[in-house]
Amino acid sequence: MGGDLTDELPVLVSLYEELWRTHAEISIPDSLVWKYGRLDHWYFTSTEQGSPRLKRKLSSTVNKGDGMFSNVVHAFTKHLRLDRIEDEAERDSVAGQVVACWIGGNPEKPCEVRHLTADTLSDFLTNYGQKHGVLQRWLLPSTQKHVQATRIEWSPHVVNMETRTNLNAIDDDNIPLAQRMATFEGPCRSTRLLAVN
Repeated sequence: MGGDLTDELPVLVSLYEELWRTHAEISIPDSLVWKYGRLDHWYFTSTEQGSPRLKRKLSSTVNKGDGMFSNVVHAFTKHLRLDRIEDEAERDSVAGQVVACWIGGNPEKPCEVRHLTADTLSDFLTNYGQKHGVLQRWLLPSTQKHVQATRIEWSPHVVNMETRTNLNAIDDDNIPLAQRMATFEGPCRSTRLLAVN
C-alpha cells in the first residue's frame, strides 16, 4: 500500500482510504469513518461487476448533516422491518438487537468499543460529540452463534494475527449485551484466543 498509514489516534481510520484507493476486492459491511469529530467517508461493498469491490459514497451524500443520520439509521436497521411489527413486546425485542459497532477513541486514551442497538443508534449519532473512529454495520455471523473478531498488529518486520471468540451465545438474553459481544475488549475468562499465525 502506498502512503503513510499512521494515525494520531488509536483507530487506524486511514486504512479504509488505502483499501478504497487500491480498488481492493474486499467485502465489508457499511463503514462510516469519523475524523476529528467530522464524518469523513461512508464505505460499502459493491458487487456490480461480479466480484466484491470497496466503494464510498459521494461527499455530497456524506455531508448532509442531520438528514444523513436518518439515512444511516435506515441503512443499518432496514433488515429489522420495525415499521411492520405491531406487537409491542416483539418490537422491543427486535429493537434491542445489535445493528452497529463503534470503535473509536481520543488521543492518549484507549479505544472504546460500543455495540449499538436499533434503539441506541440515533442517540449515538446525534449526541456523541467529537467522534474519531469507525461505525460499522453489524452483521450477524452466519455460521456460528458466537461473536468473533480478528486483530492484526503490523510493523515493517512482524505481523501478528489472532482471533478471539466470545464463549457466550449471541442470542442468550440471560447475559448482558456487552458481555455477549465482547472480544478483545472483554475479560479473558469470557473469550477464547487463537493465534492465527
